[in-house]
Amino acid sequence: MSCEYCYKNQFDLLLFILPCGYSVCYEHLTYQDTLFKCLVCQDHLIEKKSCFEMRKNRKKLDEMEFLELKQSILLSCDKIDILKKDIKFSVNENFSNVINQIDLKRELLKYELDKLVDDYHESLLKEVKNCESKFVDLMEAQIKQINTEKIRTFLSQTFDDKDIKTKNNYLSELKIQKFDILFNNFEKLKNFKFNQSFKKSDIDFAVFFGTINSTEVTDDLQLSSKEPEYKNSVPFLNKFNLRCQFGTNNFVELSTGELVSSSLSNRSNLLMINPSSGQMTEISHFLDESEIIFIFLGQEDKLITISEGGYVKIWQNGKCLNFFNLKEKILFADLNSSDFIFTNDLLFVTLFDLEVGIYKKTCYSIKEQITALKILSNKVFLTGHRDKIIEWDIESEQNLREYKMYGEVFCIDILNENKFICTTNICMTLVVNCKTIFKNCYENPISSVKFCGDGNILSVGMQDEKVKLWKMDNFDLEYEANVTKPCFARILKSGRLAYTDCQGRVYISD
Repeated sequence: MSCEYCYKNQFDLLLFILPCGYSVCYEHLTYQDTLFKCLVCQDHLIEKKSCFEMRKNRKKLDEMEFLELKQSILLSCDKIDILKKDIKFSVNENFSNVINQIDLKRELLKYELDKLVDDYHESLLKEVKNCESKFVDLMEAQIKQINTEKIRTFLSQTFDDKDIKTKNNYLSELKIQKFDILFNNFEKLKNFKFNQSFKKSDIDFAVFFGTINSTEVTDDLQLSSKEPEYKNSVPFLNKFNLRCQFGTNNFVELSTGELVSSSLSNRSNLLMINPSSGQMTEISHFLDESEIIFIFLGQEDKLITISEGGYVKIWQNGKCLNFFNLKEKILFADLNSSDFIFTNDLLFVTLFDLEVGIYKKTCYSIKEQITALKILSNKVFLTGHRDKIIEWDIESEQNLREYKMYGEVFCIDILNENKFICTTNICMTLVVNCKTIFKNCYENPISSVKFCGDGNILSVGMQDEKVKLWKMDNFDLEYEANVTKPCFARILKSGRLAYTDCQGRVYISD
């Protein structure tokens, strides 16, 4: 096949389709501006990003990325195979120059210091050898962890189009977590040096002869070479018992330890269960028999429920204290102190005062589909969208900031006004002081994510059938539970893990 712009014969992989149907070389598109005139027709404009996002072009970009990663991984495997033959020789090459410098310095100074110089010289050589041995041990351990034969076998397989994205993510993580660290460690050998001293002095040999920066280099190497530790460090076992079944997948926990959600028998009622005794209490209200779709826990164990019919009810101690009929179809909602915020099917975001039952503010500025909603602070709220999160000022309705996301935002949880986390159909994203940290932690979309009381992160993957606990500071995996079709999970005040499956059944760990 040939390019319809330059007429050069080209591989099909490198021929990209324009919106008008013509095919051109990939390299022609890479040189274009964000908006450019059609290379063939010359009578209409093409948006570069939209062109690349066309289904056939997106598929080719993914395949090109895979081939590039594959080549990089194979080259890395070749380098590792060479190192495996004689790791000591490879490390020794980097240390030999340092030893030669030390020897030369010794010859220049030996006439002046004689025995003292010789003794100090030997101590430096011993330090170099100890450092070399440390490098060898660390490198041997790290290289043994990389099974190049297994990697080559994996890369020789033929992948379906639907698997290519997942395989690319796997190869990227392999490159970052294994190969890059290994080769960076070898680059650090170049920083190992002999700090010569030219001062004509006696007594202080560190000043007179020189020093070895072994501690600086090896400590840095140990930090980079450390593998993530996967351990069960939480006080619950990977064994769960069925306790009850709610009408929805979400639930809240009262200060008493009771769990509350909608009832399975009547989804307009509340169901309370004591996890320890198993005692259950169903609470009903005469007004509005439509299904409860949202439930929030307020101050002093007050429960706020929102129904499909647009009724907002405030409950406490088993009684309905107040209710309001918003007469709107609520798609997403969140609670903050005495206010709650919601969005309707017209994309309006409204702030409602629960204490007096009045509308405080309605934001009309949002013009695109909302996929998640969360209050960040008294002055700011967040909306999730197809490929981003927007931070809004409640009072001015101004777009304060946008965070680029990889995929559609499913859910958001807030730790404080400077830290929040969200999930997309691709990864989990932690935002700290306006900086984003991405983590690929499941093969399939993440169902829910929630901050725990200690600030760590609990995530749920329904299709992967895993609940995972992560350390917030470095995203290290602390705990992983294999469960059946989980939708929502939280760590209870008792320290046990509770989760609901796709049918609202509640399971609690032993």
